[in-house]
Amino acid sequence: MDEEKKRVLALAVHVLASMVEYAIVMAVQYLEIMGDDSVSDQVKHGCLSVLAQLDAIQASVIFHDNRKRKRKVKSLARKRLMDMDRSAMPRFTSHENYQRMFKMDARTFEWFCEQVGPFVEKMNTNYKKSIPVTKRVAVALFRLATGANYLTAAEKFSVGESTVFYCTTELCEILCTRFRHKVAYPQGQGLKKAVSRFEAISGLPNCAGAISCMHLRIKRPAGPHSAEYLNEDRVHTIVTQAVVDSNTRVLSFASGFAGAVRDVDALRLSTFPQKVQYGRFSGISSVELDDATVPAYIVGGPSYQLKPWLMVPYTGESLTDVQLNFNNCLTETWGVADTTFAALKKWEILNGVMQVDVPTAVYMIGAVCIIHNMLLDKVDTYIDGNQEEDFVLETSLQDQTASNSGEDDSAVELEHAEEIRNALASHMMSV
Repeated sequence: MDEEKKRVLALAVHVLASMVEYAIVMAVQYLEIMGDDSVSDQVKHGCLSVLAQLDAIQASVIFHDNRKRKRKVKSLARKRLMDMDRSAMPRFTSHENYQRMFKMDARTFEWFCEQVGPFVEKMNTNYKKSIPVTKRVAVALFRLATGANYLTAAEKFSVGESTVFYCTTELCEILCTRFRHKVAYPQGQGLKKAVSRFEAISGLPNCAGAISCMHLRIKRPAGPHSAEYLNEDRVHTIVTQAVVDSNTRVLSFASGFAGAVRDVDALRLSTFPQKVQYGRFSGISSVELDDATVPAYIVGGPSYQLKPWLMVPYTGESLTDVQLNFNNCLTETWGVADTTFAALKKWEILNGVMQVDVPTAVYMIGAVCIIHNMLLDKVDTYIDGNQEEDFVLETSLQDQTASNSGEDDSAVELEHAEEIRNALASHMMSV
């Protein structure tokens, strides 16, 4: 057979193989849409054997050396299989499946891919096709949403375990850098709306947020400071602090504190107190209650220290009816922090022991908070507009351990804070 006929025959076989491959992809996608994954896998692998035979024919036409032909056949068949597996996206046909796999519906998943796509997309090379954006995002969201290990996620999406790790880490880092503005305190009218929504809960006026901390489990960190991450239950954790609004939106985020750090110390180590001093609540006017000027403030639990901008419950055994009523109102308002943490922990990656190092775990926590806010943006946009970013990933361990000794509050500041709390308590008794 002369060279011209060989080239024509090789071209014909190549065109036939491409047509068969396209037919396979269409058939597999149809079967996946119908929900019959087992049959689609059988069809795919059966047709791949046909492709391998076509590759063998094409190789036998072009190559005369047996070793070259064998090597060419294996490489062509393997490339076809890898390209199909890397491009194929499992079909989750029902709303429940999307919610279970990605914590969002199909349309929201497409919207999310559009948001992060420009930062996640990779170019094809001469050696292999890149994994499509939708599949890269799906792999990462599946890991965050279900807490599945790398092997389970790899088998689910027909990729390697290292690909699962890379896709998850990449998405988390992109969210925590490119989308960190999604965790921000509203300004102007947005801040006033946040205050009015808090007042609608229990009647507390001028409340601009609720603060709390949660401990999230991690594997034992490497290095000499691993004992610092043991919490009161002797479990390795990192502390995440969040200030939230009445709609469970995360307004301020700080994470990476060792498990031994107390809530009050985490607040001191974060940038939030400094931002309050520099006018975080400047858009909210003070209110006059019982001859006391009440500025904007946030509410916290009994583990925090009373400040003019941080109201905490009264403590002690002999509390008056006025004080008990204030405690009830404050606790009801502060409950949105627990509601927010419960919503965040629907992402199963936060419920188990995160088998990653501390920086990666912090990125994962931050990514979940940002995704949570992005999903809220789909239904509530009052925070849009002027925003002041408040997203902190880590604090050095040296600063954490050095601050555990406590802080001496000035008597003047404490007295002012008590006046504000007493005015609020009297006001709430008369509401």
